[in-house]
Amino acid sequence: MLRSVALAIRKVTRGSDLPARYGGEEFAVLMPGATKRGAEALANRLLEAIAETTLESKGAALSVTA
Repeated sequence: MLRSVALAIRKVTRGSDLPARYGGEEFAVLMPGATKRGAEALANRLLEAIAETTLESKGAALSVTA
């Protein structure tokens, strides 16, 4: 699931952004030059992308939210 979330984050971030995992289940995104409004917009897109992420395991669909 962590890999799936990481891929979702990569798809949403800009080329200049630096997404990183910094803890067990924690992620951060460094956004050089981003405004507060731009950061809020990205945060909303990240929440949506993560919520849409699913993974099948042992016949069950797993999902995650942030």
